[in-house]
Amino acid sequence: MSPPDYYLGKSGQQAREVIEDFDLNYNLGTAVAYILRAGKKPGNDKAHDLAKAREHLTFEIGDEKHIVSDAKESERRFATAIEALQKIAKPLSVFSGEACRSEALDRIDAAREALKQIEGN
Repeated sequence: MSPPDYYLGKSGQQAREVIEDFDLNYNLGTAVAYILRAGKKPGNDKAHDLAKAREHLTFEIGDEKHIVSDAKESERRFATAIEALQKIAKPLSVFSGEACRSEALDRIDAAREALKQIEGN
């Protein structure tokens, strides 16, 4: 089945082929499709198609902000975990001999539990 004319470029390349060639995700691909057909589809004026493209670009920007937000949250958790480990590691360096081994292991277990809580929250 051939695509409608408003999805074909001058050379006959389909909007879908351009989107696939650039390996675009859903939001970017849809925005590009709306831009490529802007004002060409019967019943849809150029402003309508461009507004729809803008809508999908806004969705994509929102997704990117969410990704950045998640990355910042992961970075914060990692920093908190490092801080917790440093607090526990410094006192461990003063332990020597078998007599203090039990207390050192208890502190390591406490650190593990703290990291689990950080990862879970």
